[in-house]
Amino acid sequence: MNLSDQYILIRTYTDEMGESLPEDDLIFVRQYPTDYLILCLSKINALLYQEPRIEHHTAAVLDVIFPGKDHTKLSSATNLKGGAYFASPAISQLIKACLGNFVEVDAKLAFYNIQFGSDLFKTILIFNERYFLTNPRTQLDTFAGIFKLDIQQQHYIRSDFFKIFSMIRFAFIAKFLSDSQDFRKSCTEFCEYYEIANPWLFGRFFLDIFRIISSKEQLGNHILNVEGMPAKLLSEFTMNMSTLSRKKDISVNMDIIPKPFYRIGSDVIIIDYNFFQYPIDQGLFYLLYKRTSLKNDRMFASYDTFQGYIGLMYFEKYLVKEYLTQTFYRQNQIIVSTEKYQDFIIKSSNNCVLIIEVKNTKIHAKTLEDMDFVAFQSVIDENLLSAKGTDSKNKGVPQLVVQINNLIEDGSELTKKLKIKPNTQLRIFPMIIYSESVFDVSGVNYYVNQKSSSMLSGIDTKKHIVKPVTLLNVNILIDYFALFKKSPSQLTNLISDYFSFARKNRKKYDVENHMHHYYVSNKSFSAYLKHRSLGDQWKLNFTEMKKDFNLDIPPMNQL
Repeated sequence: MNLSDQYILIRTYTDEMGESLPEDDLIFVRQYPTDYLILCLSKINALLYQEPRIEHHTAAVLDVIFPGKDHTKLSSATNLKGGAYFASPAISQLIKACLGNFVEVDAKLAFYNIQFGSDLFKTILIFNERYFLTNPRTQLDTFAGIFKLDIQQQHYIRSDFFKIFSMIRFAFIAKFLSDSQDFRKSCTEFCEYYEIANPWLFGRFFLDIFRIISSKEQLGNHILNVEGMPAKLLSEFTMNMSTLSRKKDISVNMDIIPKPFYRIGSDVIIIDYNFFQYPIDQGLFYLLYKRTSLKNDRMFASYDTFQGYIGLMYFEKYLVKEYLTQTFYRQNQIIVSTEKYQDFIIKSSNNCVLIIEVKNTKIHAKTLEDMDFVAFQSVIDENLLSAKGTDSKNKGVPQLVVQINNLIEDGSELTKKLKIKPNTQLRIFPMIIYSESVFDVSGVNYYVNQKSSSMLSGIDTKKHIVKPVTLLNVNILIDYFALFKKSPSQLTNLISDYFSFARKNRKKYDVENHMHHYYVSNKSFSAYLKHRSLGDQWKLNFTEMKKDFNLDIPPMNQL
């Protein structure tokens, strides 16, 4: 498997202009109307989203920046072998800066002048350099180094092309809410507020937009036709400049990503299609709390309390449980999930047992905004590696260790529940299934295994084989559902292949000391699967999901 296609050189101002960076990042565009800058930058983002091939999107973007001009030399395929001029993460930073330097449109001035294209192009190069430039003192072959490399790419929102699998996840959220007696009242209030028939139509709002842009005729379309769209939903996710103007510092993660629409007159501009990931994955639960009587419920004194409840009842006991039940469906496959044996312990085959801990952890947006490695590492330690204390319980690996010991102790009640024959040598696969996509960052899985080695070393492994801990994004359960249920050993074989691949590249790094081998050896299980040729998962899943899950969601007034 070759992951070298991950490395793309981003062109910078210093390299292209032969000058040092100006002190003022907006020096070339500070005088231009913000609306026009946003209009152009969002158009560029749309092209980058729909056309990932550098040579194709570069030519299209240059047509936006230099309309009617000859830019053949700049956009030639030969020239582009050395890197890319346009990258959405850096453009997001430029959009943030433009919003913080709001300039009204002056009707007396021409909306476009010949100098604008050159000024915008140079500014994009400046922001490329500011965002992607690596401190020479940064050691890249460290966990901190590859953390920054991955966070810069914003894979936690820039993945899942056309968001098909995101919509499947949303369908489960909508089904859970519409079926739940606990949320019947608040769900009805939510739908009445947004003037929609059921929660699914919240996600359908975004799906319809993706359908519009999926045709080739819509390449680069970034202006939304709002006719017939739910007005309150549109307003909910549209930036409010009067609110932003009062903020001292505007944040990409806290102010722009949650509000992917920007209004210019009667037009609604889509800032970045990737930003829809936030409302699809997190927006509904937050707004359900914010816009209904739930916020006054004594059971949920705060949104954090509500999130904890959702993490248990929806994420663990509904979504994960449904997928595990349907994946390990065979008569000889047994799932145990009780107060004593938690979260899930699964006999996947005669001698393979999965010990699973489920974590619905959220990482603060500021940690991502600041690329704060220390804060990120602290979240991992507190949620995935925390041993029981006077005021806390085991979290992550320590809880896995408890259940592994329950499994292998003499006269184990758990082995009887799993119908494991006496004296069977077990292959034990400890796993943590998580909801937070940022845990897909390279190095996290290796770090967890390094830190937990002392915890696992206390386990008596004379009779059994305990594999390294696997961190598994819940999205992987969904995206590869049909593949995992294909055979009893499919998932465990892939996990074994993953660790074999990581060890192989770590040995190469030890010998050659090459950054590529270090980076690849630290890839997450999610990233590993995405770079294997495993077939068209959407086609495989559609048939299986239709057979195994009932996701029909009637209008709330019919429940």
